[in-house]
Amino acid sequence: MLPQRSEIKRRDMRGYKGEMARIEYLSYLADWLSVSYCLCLDIVVPLHKEMGLRLSDSETLPQVFRDGVLSIGEKGRIDDTIIMDFKRKILSNFGAEGLQHFLVWFFTVYRDDRNAPGWGEWGLFWEIAIIDSIYCESLRTVADVNNDQIRLLEEYDDNCFYWEDNAEDPTARLLKELRGTKLSSWDRRFMLENNRGAVVIEVALPTEEEETDVLIRDRRYMLEVGAEVPDIGELIEVTDVFSGAIGSISKNRFQTGWEQLWSNFTDEQKSKIAETGEKFLTSISGGQRSHHLPHPDTLIRYNCPVSPENLIRP
Repeated sequence: MLPQRSEIKRRDMRGYKGEMARIEYLSYLADWLSVSYCLCLDIVVPLHKEMGLRLSDSETLPQVFRDGVLSIGEKGRIDDTIIMDFKRKILSNFGAEGLQHFLVWFFTVYRDDRNAPGWGEWGLFWEIAIIDSIYCESLRTVADVNNDQIRLLEEYDDNCFYWEDNAEDPTARLLKELRGTKLSSWDRRFMLENNRGAVVIEVALPTEEEETDVLIRDRRYMLEVGAEVPDIGELIEVTDVFSGAIGSISKNRFQTGWEQLWSNFTDEQKSKIAETGEKFLTSISGGQRSHHLPHPDTLIRYNCPVSPENLIRP
């Protein structure tokens, strides 16, 4: 039986003290559940490289996760035993280097906000502030940046985020093609039992006063091309099967050219931009922030050393 909205429980609380440690551990389990649901699917394989995964023969990765996904369904939860089995299977199929790469990718790309929070903070700052040309211009005064440096920031903004609606983006075109692909038997069964959908449906939501007046357009998802279209109300519960992959693609892109970008700025300029960014994020959050905007040089792609003794242990 495949898992259906599995409850996440922890088998053992040893080694974790305090409510925050408990919450972090539960989020760790939730992310393992999420990544297993993402990577067990055949339809996601063509996106592995864009997600930042660099495993040879990654088309075998779905099979690595499927036994564990079935176990999650049988137990009704994910636990340390299942996670350890995932690691053993990755080690068996891809070797020690493959396992280390996978774990570093998992911790710094798939769940970057929790394990490498600086990436998440810079991504937020970029989306809100640096994407604004007026703010970029203000950096001339604040950080003494020149025209070429402004251009580099703007070009990075154009290339470091993934937008599915960008018809000029090869990955966006690939994803559009995948959304119209006939599902494998495993994918169809898994998606049906877990309320996943691959096909986008644009839905016009009316105002309360006049049902003919469109308030907004929203996205819903159905199983696959050619499937029977259910009642629109039922589609509210359907999750985009590509959501985990799309998140990883965006995070991977944001990290890829980071060091090269900042090599064009002086230490003082980088410090000034980080300082103004910290003030900006603090101002819009009302001071309620758990992480701070670090100096750009402290963020190094795939910088998450995994010691040999921790490669198998959960």
